Amino acid sequence: MTLRILTDDELESKGITALIWGREGVGKSSLAAEMQAPLYINVENKVPPMIRARVEANGGQFAIIDELGDLNQLYNDLMAGKDVLGFKPQSLVIDSMTELTDMHVDDLEDSPKMRAKDGDKDGYKVYRTSLKDVLNLVRGFKVLGLPTLMTALEKYRQDDRMRYNYMAAVPGKLATEGRLPAAVDISARYIARGEDSAYHTLHMVSGKDFSAKAPKGVPKKIEVKNDEPETLLATLQQLGLRR
Repeated sequence: MTLRILTDDELESKGITALIWGREGVGKSSLAAEMQAPLYINVENKVPPMIRARVEANGGQFAIIDELGDLNQLYNDLMAGKDVLGFKPQSLVIDSMTELTDMHVDDLEDSPKMRAKDGDKDGYKVYRTSLKDVLNLVRGFKVLGLPTLMTALEKYRQDDRMRYNYMAAVPGKLATEGRLPAAVDISARYIARGEDSAYHTLHMVSGKDFSAKAPKGVPKKIEVKNDEPETLLATLQQLGLRR
């Protein structure tokens, strides 16, 4: 089952969507685990016990997905007002978009429809299709009316002036042209102050040019103490992702 294209009217919505990316182990999942009664969609199927305990303590449940079609089905069930896993979630987490998009690209590359005339995979067609599929899904989250937090790994590239631009590690134009960050209400880079420090910083970034710009009403920078659930909760409240 696939998602239909959404109209501009449908995209006027109530649920805030956020994309937070950072290096592996920086604490993205710890922050996501503090969402309120989340449907926590895990792509890697590797949920640390501490994350599982925090999600359950916040009234959430887990859903493990193996392909983008599984997420489409969950989306359609939520749009139809159906219970998912026997409960009605109050928020949505996707951990992580990097794994999700990589998995979708792999599935597309194995599809006969993505083959060129000579039988080799058509790389341009694969990335164009993955871009459309993932962006339409992310735009669709707005219509659900649920606060939605997506995580992604961090990567960087150099521009023509040899400046480093940090972004979410997702394939093709989703990252390099800022398409994914531009499709959400809030995009932020999660940075640890030091290797052994529990103190972290969320830097708001625009999807268009990756310069530091905060969305209206959200601080440009939020200091976070990553090992204190109360501080993580306060961070989500500042982002408008939790009451």
